[in-house]
Amino acid sequence: MTDGDDARQRWFDWLPEPGQSIDALALGRSGSSICARVERSAAKVLVEAGLTSIRPVEGELFTLAVRRRTRDNGFWLLQGSVHSPRLEASVLRLTPLALYPRIEESSGNGAGGSTKRAHYELERVVPKIPGFPAAGPEVLEEIAAFWAAGDAELAELLAGELLARDLRCLDAHALLGGFFLNAPLEQRWTERALRHFRVGVTIGELSLAPEFEGFLPWRWPGNRGLLRCLYGYARCLERSGDSDSAWESFGRLLSLAPEDPMDVRAALALDGWDAPRCES
Repeated sequence: MTDGDDARQRWFDWLPEPGQSIDALALGRSGSSICARVERSAAKVLVEAGLTSIRPVEGELFTLAVRRRTRDNGFWLLQGSVHSPRLEASVLRLTPLALYPRIEESSGNGAGGSTKRAHYELERVVPKIPGFPAAGPEVLEEIAAFWAAGDAELAELLAGELLARDLRCLDAHALLGGFFLNAPLEQRWTERALRHFRVGVTIGELSLAPEFEGFLPWRWPGNRGLLRCLYGYARCLERSGDSDSAWESFGRLLSLAPEDPMDVRAALALDGWDAPRCES
């Protein structure tokens, strides 16, 4: 058997037969399909299971009961039913976002503290979408504009394309979560928004050391994706009735950005909560 035959055999070894189930990590959307990574082999496939209520969000692990497998434009296409979407940080296997030291600025933040802590900016990842004219942060603005103009399908598709190329695009997680959280009442889907925000928070936190005690100020653009995800996650938890977890997420947000760029303290005061005060 030649080396090519060996490689071909190894390739087929991980392919599930119809009737079998596999675990895969959702990486993003490609048209009506889910771009995914099969956990046993790290090989990438397209999954067609219909856009159902249990469709995994980008960054979630899921189980696929395979009904059919075909080859299409160089990709293996697996068809079947999806179940058990869940977030497992250990399977993400992502390169941590870089953390850049930034010059501190001494300014009041209304928190009443005076302790100095280092300021940082997270690496901002915005992949290039092939065939799309805008690049970098302009892509995010275009996606938001499509949503505002009522083209929700295109906005979701483009945000999914960003994540299919790099799950570390925290801005895309924040956009997708916001789309579902802030949709008109009859289209609002808090549970799905929560899952998008949760993945963004998890990826952002994985880039921070457990002992991290610095600031991630809003004025540095690389920090905004994580801060938006933290805020959206807390709002979803609050809306879902999990006040304790919402409080914890709001507290984490204010700890990282005590200048309170999203007016968390004012919003919590209206809700009758006593917002934490953080030192700078």
